[in-house]
Amino acid sequence: MEEDSCRPGCECALGYVYRWGKKVLDGKTGKCVAISDCPKPKTEAVNFVNQQNTLPDEVDIADSSTWDSLLDGFNIEGLDIVDIVEVPDATGLSLENYGRYIMAVRKEVQRSVSYMIVLQAVVETEDNEEDPIEDKTADVLAAMEEYAAATGSSFIDNDDAGYDELIEALDVTVPDAPEPTAPPTPTRCTGNQTYDENLEGAFIWEGMYINQVKIGRGNATHDYWDSAFNGEVYHDEGDQLRMGCKKGFRNSIGKPFTAAKCICAVNSCDWVLSKPLR
Repeated sequence: MEEDSCRPGCECALGYVYRWGKKVLDGKTGKCVAISDCPKPKTEAVNFVNQQNTLPDEVDIADSSTWDSLLDGFNIEGLDIVDIVEVPDATGLSLENYGRYIMAVRKEVQRSVSYMIVLQAVVETEDNEEDPIEDKTADVLAAMEEYAAATGSSFIDNDDAGYDELIEALDVTVPDAPEPTAPPTPTRCTGNQTYDENLEGAFIWEGMYINQVKIGRGNATHDYWDSAFNGEVYHDEGDQLRMGCKKGFRNSIGKPFTAAKCICAVNSCDWVLSKPLR
């Protein structure tokens, strides 16, 4: 047997990264995980201009605190009004050409007006691979179409021809999409980072075994299937194990046992040896 047969660790192959971005973090050895396994949060802004001929009496375009009532009919989560602009009315003119029309007649006196409501819906996904942002933006567009059909109004979105020209003519600054919300740090070792009532588990390093549960389910004070676990299989952050080497193996630190702890980072919780073997 090689002296380091009981030694955990790896060099990450192409398409893999260390769990914490480093091979060793604060003296703890990281694990190689597939890049595709890491959640990829994403946000995207869906921007609209909705044209309406009239506004409710309570809405004052100069006072943004009165605009919220306009959002009630849209049924779009994350929707906000960026601005409301009074423009010359041009019945029958498509919004794709409205920007050019506004610029052309801006200095003329107009007897009739309509209102351009500049809107932004921010959509977000915690994992763009499992829950694509495109599906969420499609839902927003569908809801906007339903609203326009129900109210007899018209709208243009940021993918349509003429949108940028219209925004420029309205002299409105539309904000960019915010950064994705960081996912909450997990607090439990789950999945392949668990052991069963026989102290067997997929995470156990080659040549090693669980000698004793020091803290956590299956120790002297907590039965593995204690009712407090509600039938779920997990281990809390901070749970500890005593790991030993199987017959025919030895570790490189000169001790018969070493500790392992459930440690949580940004994306996952893993069992980590307290004294990495060298």
